[in-house]
Amino acid sequence: MNRRTTPPAAPACDEPQDLPAPAAETGRGVFGPPTAMSLLFRKARAHLSDADLEWLFIDGSSYAEALAENAAVVAEGIGWLVHKDNAGAEHTSAGSFQSNADVPPLMFHMSNVFLQIASMVNVVAEAEVELRERGQS
Repeated sequence: MNRRTTPPAAPACDEPQDLPAPAAETGRGVFGPPTAMSLLFRKARAHLSDADLEWLFIDGSSYAEALAENAAVVAEGIGWLVHKDNAGAEHTSAGSFQSNADVPPLMFHMSNVFLQIASMVNVVAEAEVELRERGQS
């Protein structure tokens, strides 16, 4: 079995990278949190109790909301750091943002955070649908 134990390295340049194998080759789509969580939920759905689904629906919503709020605070803080760094009469770099090469890894990370939020929102929606369908049976 070919398992990757570490995530792929972020591109070292500003050029877009090729995407993994097309969806047609795997039948599951491009790997990422949304497709992985969707696959897992579809496989587990029939085996989850109503209490499990309620937990996913209620706590999953809270988790996604908190994650989104935290990401917004981090992004705003970085924005202010960069703004203040460039606003001074004497330009002095601060923190991790010494050059334009420092920004892409952060942006790739933020993209993954947003994908995790979207994944959790999708699972929450699927749990809600399953709960409603069970209630109508």
